[in-house]
Amino acid sequence: MDVPSILVLLVVLLIALVAFSLLRKSPQLPGFSELSEVLTNVRIELKGLSEKVQSVEQNQNQANQSISSLDTGLAKADVLTRSIADAAEAIRTQLSSTKSDIASLQTLVKAKQEVEQRTSDAVKRLEAIIAGTQTKGAAGENILEHVFSKLPIE
Repeated sequence: MDVPSILVLLVVLLIALVAFSLLRKSPQLPGFSELSEVLTNVRIELKGLSEKVQSVEQNQNQANQSISSLDTGLAKADVLTRSIADAAEAIRTQLSSTKSDIASLQTLVKAKQEVEQRTSDAVKRLEAIIAGTQTKGAAGENILEHVFSKLPIE
């Protein structure tokens, strides 16, 4: 039911209540002064009802404004949430890429360390050969030639 329908229903009920009350008090019809008094009371009640209805309408308008503000706030929050979700996804992608890059770098560093270790071992063997006797010198030169031919050139 809308507000005007409720108001009309209340007025009819009020008039019926007043009429019933008057008929109960005296079986005869009320006089002009009693009718005037009843109408004055009805006007006062109607004014009170009108003020209450107006108050309800104001409260309803305020509630509608609050709901509208809430809708606007929720829309903004939704936009921000989507933006944050997009940023988080971009960060996840970058972290995954960085993790892959770090794994590749670790593999390269390990391979380089192995080459350096082999080179260091070869140099130690060469030092031992060169530091050996004269008879070993000729053999050492042959070995040096062989080792140097197999070393990677960087």
